[in-house]
Amino acid sequence: MPATASGACLSSPALRLCGSRLHYLFPVLVQIVSSTLAGAALGSLAGGGVADSLGRRVSFLLAAAPMVAGPLISAAATDISTMAAGRFLTGAAIGLSSALVPTYISEVAPTRIRGTLSTLNQLSICLGILAALLINVVLPAAAWRTMFTAAALPAALLGLGMLLGPESPRWLASRHRDQEAELAARRLWGPRGPAELDSSRPAAAATANTGRAAAADVGSHPPGA
Repeated sequence: MPATASGACLSSPALRLCGSRLHYLFPVLVQIVSSTLAGAALGSLAGGGVADSLGRRVSFLLAAAPMVAGPLISAAATDISTMAAGRFLTGAAIGLSSALVPTYISEVAPTRIRGTLSTLNQLSICLGILAALLINVVLPAAAWRTMFTAAALPAALLGLGMLLGPESPRWLASRHRDQEAELAARRLWGPRGPAELDSSRPAAAATANTGRAAAADVGSHPPGA
């Protein structure tokens, strides 16, 4: 089945245009949409481990690569398998970033505006969905390749921004890279950066100690004992 026909049926206007063909295009639509969800599930499962091992900044750059490549692969697709592969890569990047963004915001934002930035993150997600729907309405269904290409632009901006952005000082401190952590804290929070970083360390240590105590308690009282 030509990729043009199936790709054109990805959007709401296109669904109206496809009309009677939906009865045999529906399995194709399921394959394309589910490939994105499958990638997102795997990406979200791996997100925490990747962020902890590689760092927040490197993980963002790692997520930006498939986030750019996925839409471009889908835009250039000439068959369903290639389009689904592009959607899978996009989903993996979405899942990975969904775990990274809240973590990074909570670690780099000063305490006084942390809640505001978290709210802006959620607002930005909603605005992005709205923008995608508006593009979907404005562009004709036959321009589905343009829709996919447009999706790569925000991802490219993310990668560029993280090339210039700092690593999380709290992650650096957790890795005992104290000098780098202080430099990152000064860059983010100004002269009071090291003090802001030091104030967060007791809370992090208390959380870690609580976790170790709970693990020890479970180990000393096995089930059925």
